[in-house]
Amino acid sequence: MLKKILSFIFVLRFVLFEKNNWMRKILLNKKSLQNLSSLDLNEDFYFSLKDIRNIPFNGDNVRTNIVKKILHAFLPKKIIETGTWVGNTTYFFSKFNFEVYSIEANKSFYALSILRFLKRENVHIINGSSNNVIKDFKNFKDNIFVYLDAHWEDFVPLDDELNHLKNFDEIIVLIDDFKVEQIPEWKYDKYSDIELSLDHFPILKKFDLFFPSYRPSGNYSGFIFASKGNKAKKILLEIEEIAFYEKNKY
Repeated sequence: MLKKILSFIFVLRFVLFEKNNWMRKILLNKKSLQNLSSLDLNEDFYFSLKDIRNIPFNGDNVRTNIVKKILHAFLPKKIIETGTWVGNTTYFFSKFNFEVYSIEANKSFYALSILRFLKRENVHIINGSSNNVIKDFKNFKDNIFVYLDAHWEDFVPLDDELNHLKNFDEIIVLIDDFKVEQIPEWKYDKYSDIELSLDHFPILKKFDLFFPSYRPSGNYSGFIFASKGNKAKKILLEIEEIAFYEKNKY
């Protein structure tokens, strides 16, 4: 409860004292919710506010069902998400009976998510850089599920995130926007000279890896599951929509 109160105080201070923030402009403009385009908002926030919905993983229903199967079988002690954005995937995670910790560096998106999940007791929104905050999770005996989606523009924290997560005994990590070389129809992200692929992240060799075995039905980004532990690997091997990556074959 104390954390919820402190988070709400942050939102109030953000609205009252950061005069150029988008939330203040909305609250002070009676017509703003009907006509968001009339506000002088950062374009990212404008489109983000319009895209608040309860659809996880950008609408990829197959991936959503894969994650449902994993969570029901793995029963993680906690779910950690990096890159909350407006909380669409966070909302999906919140419906399970697990503690959800979502890390967001941007103060505007953080404030928005605090308000969105104020009544969800199992959801904890954390403001900070994921490559630092994720190191606060140190109970390496806990089963945890992690969704990594904080990479954007010049910030690609996957190495730092994975270097810490490799210390867990039983863990399943889902990385978004990843290159699926076996099925080139999947989109993937590239930032400057860094592409989200196995070639650029050798730390992934320390994990058991699984790629989607199905072709995308829309303009969807690829992904990869990285796991450690016998239970985690066994669960992923039983899901037909993903395939084990045998390193010696590539």
